[in-house]
Amino acid sequence: MKRSTPWFRMPGTRRSPVLASAITAVTALAVAVGLAIQPGVLPDRETRPVADSDPALQAAASLRQDQCLMTDVLRLGGPAMAQTAKDGLDQPVDKLHALADREFWQKTPLATAYQTDRTSADQQLAAIRSVENDQVTILLKKRPHSGRGGYVVFTAYPR
Repeated sequence: MKRSTPWFRMPGTRRSPVLASAITAVTALAVAVGLAIQPGVLPDRETRPVADSDPALQAAASLRQDQCLMTDVLRLGGPAMAQTAKDGLDQPVDKLHALADREFWQKTPLATAYQTDRTSADQQLAAIRSVENDQVTILLKKRPHSGRGGYVVFTAYPR
């Protein structure tokens, strides 16, 4: 037997006309009240972040930022930066603040470590580029199902 209406529509009406008009009236009233209240109507209350109210919270937030910076440097930086970060995380708070100084364009320990790592990376890149025109020989092991064992030699000449 085939239904004439979809399964989610129940036969007959279950909506109450009184309930529908009450919901419509309440919704219209809420929208009107929301539009009537303008930002200038309410009294101005000075708002400020919670951390500004307490120096202890500011110090804790600053310490956490410095610890996060050093953790990221330890995870993502080069060898010199990682050593600086490890030293900073093992130090007391005042020395950690000095090592995690975000004024990276000045001569801070972190900026010096970054320059050391960058110089080292540039030297390694120059060494790789100097080999660029040399002959490259690649040995690939044959797959066992190809019939014979051994290696295949490919010689490549990069640009």
